[in-house]
Amino acid sequence: MNNNLSQHLNTLFHINIITKNNNNTSEIKMSNKYKILELLKESELTVKELAERLEFDENMVRVYIHRLKKDNLIKEIGKKNRYIIYTAIKQGTQKSSELVKYLEFINEFFKSNIDYLLQNPKIDRFIEENEKMFNRIEQVIINA
Repeated sequence: MNNNLSQHLNTLFHINIITKNNNNTSEIKMSNKYKILELLKESELTVKELAERLEFDENMVRVYIHRLKKDNLIKEIGKKNRYIIYTAIKQGTQKSSELVKYLEFINEFFKSNIDYLLQNPKIDRFIEENEKMFNRIEQVIINA
């Protein structure tokens, strides 16, 4: 299998494609990071509980937990004894935050370049025709 395709599949779908050399067949294997994320989508768990369910070393689970937190896919929600309890972040929450960032960028772009943009009659007309939408974008950003 093409190495670039394999990397894209791993990035997009959290799977690894393993090609066996003897008969050139491929096997799909879910990444460890994704296995942990899937468990945290189902229930709130500690590193110890994840390690027990997946039969992993706790330190290895901590590495994946760190990566998932960095990717804003999971969050801490409390403590159980000396362990932190984790859960998956709902995708809608994450996507909303990303959308607000994009809207802020677009809003800032238009505000910073308004004089230049208004020199072009087509852009000027577009801005006039969509004034309500631009105002709505600004309100979403303010209320986010």
